[in-house]
Amino acid sequence: TVPDISLNAIANLGIVGGAQEENAAATITQMRMPVAVYIAGNKVPEERRIGHLGAIVRDGLGGIARKRAALKPSGALLVDRLGDLPEILERALSQQPRGPRRRG
Repeated sequence: TVPDISLNAIANLGIVGGAQEENAAATITQMRMPVAVYIAGNKVPEERRIGHLGAIVRDGLGGIARKRAALKPSGALLVDRLGDLPEILERALSQQPRGPRRRG
């Protein structure tokens, strides 16, 4: 379950490898606020370990394309460049009513 807290928006910073972003898609679907997702590592070749956890993309699993495909139906704002994240969230927030929204 998602805790009942007040937020205006969420920025999710991910990396290739693993399935965390795919798993988050179901939770993002339940959010009543903008959720922007940036996934680092789009130039990392398959089978190469990266990051402090040794993330690896193998047979497309954990790859950006697969993560983006899982996130798209959730309504997440998919960010291509990290530097664009603030502008994307600002634009999304300007299109919503003022004040934090409560989940529930």
